[in-house]
Amino acid sequence: MQQLQEPGTDTRAIQNSRFTPVSAPAVDKAALEAQIAAAGALAASDYTPGTWAALQTALAAAKLTDADGAATQAEADAAASALKEAIAGLVNAYTAFTSGAESGKYVSKLDNGTDTAISGYFILAVYDSSGRLARVEKDAFSAPAGAAVTQAFTADPAAYAAGYTVKAFCWDQNNAPIAPAVVIG
Repeated sequence: MQQLQEPGTDTRAIQNSRFTPVSAPAVDKAALEAQIAAAGALAASDYTPGTWAALQTALAAAKLTDADGAATQAEADAAASALKEAIAGLVNAYTAFTSGAESGKYVSKLDNGTDTAISGYFILAVYDSSGRLARVEKDAFSAPAGAAVTQAFTADPAAYAAGYTVKAFCWDQNNAPIAPAVVIG
């Protein structure tokens, strides 16, 4: 017959201890909720279908993270950031921006299909083969409602043909993109 032994020190410590539950740190979802509210105030008809679809994908993910009681701070921050980027990437459905080389000049054109005037800047940036900015031109424009404006730059496309990247930008008066940048060459 086997004898029972007196519990050892380790066993007594376990028997006498009290377990305290460990709770997860609080997650601050205020930034996420602010981005969800901002996205909710936008209308699909104001933006291009592709950029609106990207926003809807980010918004759905953000809402899932917001509703997830087990979401971490990093997950909430990542969802807020992705939604903010999707909002910033929206392109106005009524504004078309084109740029290219025509008749020995770089030319940018903005077709304003909105019912309000748009003002801002056309910017032409030329980068050398190592990605350094070699030249920049900036010209202000004002596009009345429903009208188009065109800007010809002085940079000669032939001078930047080999090894250079040329990008055209169209920004509003608050330095926010009106349309995505166009890579010319």
